[in-house]
Amino acid sequence: MDYLIKLRKLKYYLSKNTYINFPTTNEYTNIREALVNGTLDSRLSYKIDIGSQDILNLSKFPSANKFLNRMYRLYDKETGEIIMKPNFEMVFNENLAVRHRLLSSRTKITKVDEFMKPIFDDFLGLDQNGIVVDILKKVGADCLAQLFHEKHTGKQISKEEMVAALMAANTKLEKYVENIYQDKISPLVFYIGCTGVLPAQIKAKTMTAEEAAAKYPNLQFSKNEQEGTFFAVDDSIISIYAKTEYYSKLISVGIDN
Repeated sequence: MDYLIKLRKLKYYLSKNTYINFPTTNEYTNIREALVNGTLDSRLSYKIDIGSQDILNLSKFPSANKFLNRMYRLYDKETGEIIMKPNFEMVFNENLAVRHRLLSSRTKITKVDEFMKPIFDDFLGLDQNGIVVDILKKVGADCLAQLFHEKHTGKQISKEEMVAALMAANTKLEKYVENIYQDKISPLVFYIGCTGVLPAQIKAKTMTAEEAAAKYPNLQFSKNEQEGTFFAVDDSIISIYAKTEYYSKLISVGIDN
């Protein structure tokens, strides 16, 4: 029966939670041919990012599930069986537990790992450093902060109660981030995008990627970022770089009478 249900969901493009999830496809099979025949065109888009002296921008952060896979192991409490490709939905299963993953000597710990791990350790209950509660209180998600406090004291929290609090906290967090972008980041990005320079009150020397890497060795640069321009402003790094964007073009079709 379960097998038939899975086949039915696959046939009608339904996710396991019965959401519609249509497959995606492109109008072309070869990007070079599409550029030549006019199906596809490209333009240069200038990206402006703000990061720290250790982490260049938010794109360096992996998804929560990817980081969970990289640094942790979920296992069955009774059998000890390791759950392959875990996700955060599984974290709330009472029959599963979490431990740190045994990393190989080839695993390179980055500044992103160092930043994310204490937060995940606290959230997953492997450490009680108070980071998660501090973040939640800062954004006004007091309900979830209280649940985390109670959970650390040993109180059993139902999955339904935790999920509801998480959803409410996510709304608070998104609003907090939106306010930061509107008040501080967006005006700066708009000014740089329009003028190509920093505001007059910000004094910073221009750096190439090579110069920035030499001065801040923990920074990691993508291919596009390697051709960019960088500014050190206090403890932050502002980066400006060009990126090729591809977009589809409508091709008119003539119909003979």
